[in-house]
Amino acid sequence: FSHGGRAGHFEVKGNEVFKPSNVASRRSRNFAEKVLGLCGSLDAKLFSIVWCKNPEKPTDAMSIYTAGLQYLAERFHYHCQALQEEGLMVLDARSGSLDFQVCASHLSFLLGNPEGRTHTTITEAPMFVDSRLSAGVQLADIVGGCIYACHYAKHAAQVAGFFAKG
Repeated sequence: FSHGGRAGHFEVKGNEVFKPSNVASRRSRNFAEKVLGLCGSLDAKLFSIVWCKNPEKPTDAMSIYTAGLQYLAERFHYHCQALQEEGLMVLDARSGSLDFQVCASHLSFLLGNPEGRTHTTITEAPMFVDSRLSAGVQLADIVGGCIYACHYAKHAAQVAGFFAKG
């Protein structure tokens, strides 16, 4: 966006647009339709891991991101394999030290784990980018938020007043 003649950056977070209090709104649905339409017109292939955290049993951030990356790598590998192509994963950055630890764990999985060694289509360690500066990562986040909202609505729709704004 532009402010006072200077270029800037802005991030739309899928989890904010599609939070339970907004999921039924016409504005959120219109936004989702436009984003999904854009992805369709670009023939975009986006992969997203949606993680439902249990507030009663907090999980270490490293464990969540490492497990999520392993699931993502597996799905991405099979996608690349079907296309007979190699691929590189571009991920939303968290913090430098966490990203480094997750990346090192991922390489250990790819090189040292029997299951990980089968993911031969992934050519490099994942690249972490600031999603405020990457439209592609923002699109994946928004699509992931949309998927999560649909899942959430399907499983919580019967709860009286659940989607009422609070």
